[in-house]
Amino acid sequence: CKLSELTEGQLNQLSGVLSEMTIENDLKRQVAANVQHLRQIGTYVGKRHAMGLPVHGQRTRGNSITAKKINGKMLRKYSTVADTAFTRQALGMFQSPLSKHQN
Repeated sequence: CKLSELTEGQLNQLSGVLSEMTIENDLKRQVAANVQHLRQIGTYVGKRHAMGLPVHGQRTRGNSITAKKINGKMLRKYSTVADTAFTRQALGMFQSPLSKHQN
């Protein structure tokens, strides 16, 4: 049935059910955080995610193209060094204007 055909009570019931679920961006964020946690603690599954290989026991000799695509997207999303002013300063790429005048 169409959304316009639902009664007010049905809409309230539907919105109540949907508000209890984790959907859309919240779900993607939760899954990405779970994978990142597995990678940080160094589990076997986390290492497989990090290498872009199948995670659930699939063969890698011939049929791992789909897993490499999916896990490869996750690899591109996360970098090992965050690009922030703090990391640039820690790596020596950023000098404050005051440091030039101290010499």
